Amino acid sequence: MAHIDADLTHVVAAQSWNSGGGIELDIIEFDGGLTLVVSDELISVYPSAEAWIRSCLA
Repeated sequence: MAHIDADLTHVVAAQSWNSGGGIELDIIEFDGGLTLVVSDELISVYPSAEAWIRSCLA
């Protein structure tokens, strides 16, 4: 297994969300607002958590 040397000082929040129906997401928000959303099949980057939420409602 590779060793990852990470500086986590820029992480503002990290959480997991489970729909209860088989969809699970890991959501990582960085300072400056950049938001990374990771699922089993997809990795997405949004300029902010609000932009991610708006994309879900569209």
